[in-house]
Amino acid sequence: MTTYATIEDIENCMDNGWTDGLPVIPPYGSLVDTMLDAMGWQGLDVVGEIPGQNIVVRAEKAAATAVMAGCKPEYGALLRTLTEALLDPDLNLSGVEVTTGGAAVLVIVSGPVVEQLGFAHSTNALGANCRANATVGRFAQMMRYFCGRGGGVLQSHGTVGHPGRISFCIAEHPKTEWGAYHTQYGLPEEASAITLMSTEGPNSCNNH
Repeated sequence: MTTYATIEDIENCMDNGWTDGLPVIPPYGSLVDTMLDAMGWQGLDVVGEIPGQNIVVRAEKAAATAVMAGCKPEYGALLRTLTEALLDPDLNLSGVEVTTGGAAVLVIVSGPVVEQLGFAHSTNALGANCRANATVGRFAQMMRYFCGRGGGVLQSHGTVGHPGRISFCIAEHPKTEWGAYHTQYGLPEEASAITLMSTEGPNSCNNH
């Protein structure tokens, strides 16, 4: 495949609206198959539904979205868990999308997987200069566009929007003075976990 053909495919994705506004990696079949293997699914597996939208989500859509977002296959197990969490009715993904309050889904990663996959977890953790944080967060946001047939859930209706709708992912520092965040929900300290919540944009609290 020539470089020109690849660039043309990227532009085709942009022209067809298969993007979050930024260029994506075209979801070539071999890349999607590799991601499916990493996520532990078959292409036609039903991985969940979006209540109230009549949308059934199949694994091939989730894997293609992961490729387009720039995720590594090494993230596969985490992305599978994240997909299942996004489709959990308790999150109310449809409600997040249509609220005029401009919330975005924040992804919090905690446990050994933070260091195993190289998530940024110290200063500038929201600086979007780390591939793991940026692409996993981007995957979570892009799923709302691509997980349904011919598209995703309803288009966002935030009054002024939210920059986190491109990517919004943070990781807990592995060494804290208290238990890991996920222990609050009954998971063991040594587990790795994904927590999702709908939030406004971050505020920096400083004491000078």
